[in-house]
Amino acid sequence: MKSFMICIITLMIMAILPQESFSTDNTPLKWGYLPLYTRISPEDLEKRIEKYDIISCTGYMINGYGKITVRQSEKLKKIEAAVSRKKKLHLPLITFTDTSAGQKVLADPALRSKAALSLHRFMTEKNLRGIHMDIENLNPSYSRNITIFLKEIRILSPGKLITFAAYPPIQENNRYRKLHNLEEISPYLDLIVIMCYDMQAGGRKPGPVTDISWAEKNVSLAVSLAGRDKIILGIPYYGYCYSNGKIFSVYPSYIKRYGSLKLRRDKSGSAVLIEKGNICYISDMDTAEKMKEIAKKLKIRGWALWRIDFQ
Repeated sequence: MKSFMICIITLMIMAILPQESFSTDNTPLKWGYLPLYTRISPEDLEKRIEKYDIISCTGYMINGYGKITVRQSEKLKKIEAAVSRKKKLHLPLITFTDTSAGQKVLADPALRSKAALSLHRFMTEKNLRGIHMDIENLNPSYSRNITIFLKEIRILSPGKLITFAAYPPIQENNRYRKLHNLEEISPYLDLIVIMCYDMQAGGRKPGPVTDISWAEKNVSLAVSLAGRDKIILGIPYYGYCYSNGKIFSVYPSYIKRYGSLKLRRDKSGSAVLIEKGNICYISDMDTAEKMKEIAKKLKIRGWALWRIDFQ
């Protein structure tokens, strides 16, 4: 009887601990994000995917009843097929349908357990190696609920990769930054993407999307809280333009369209373009390359680019 109990306890511990499925060499993982609403062609899509080890696409959500909903879209089917053909690891990016659904599910133990079970069934039915959870824009008071939710997912799916997109721990302009407690959630996760972007809180005031030194400080702190082998540096590949009190997002290709002669480099490492009364701060490929050097310098697990269809 004693040996039987020891066996049961061992299995429970194994269920809670993350099951690392990647190679242990020093090659950084290359992770690409792709939104469902991308406009790139199927041919170009395959070329983009080729460069990455992991692809996370949007279009997968948890509703207020704890059920998984998937956008019925030809675009999503083509993306899934392309990822499969290229033999890339697909970790669907899963969000709540909206803020109220997230609050409802996380606050209700029965719905939270139902959602964890739905995710387990979703991974099993689609034969997925894992998922990428993205829980944002909730009151920081839900932090503990997120930890409990991730623990439930881990217990139900011990053989799967459970990954998470987390706010950078140092981001004074983000009122949600304390929503993700890296020290608490890390035991139940395999990989954590530190989203080192939207430094100005989603572009609500003029300034760079990211900053090289700021990103390095965030990653260093994340490593101390969650462990070097779990941290992925989230890199932005987009920008914001500010004009007469209005804000609009732009692709890095905006630089080419309006000419690079008026381009300068901000101390943050971002491209700054002043054109026709607009001032634009853009995280372009030069910015991204500098951030990849941070990942290499700090010897973390890799980097992730939001978003690959802008390249």
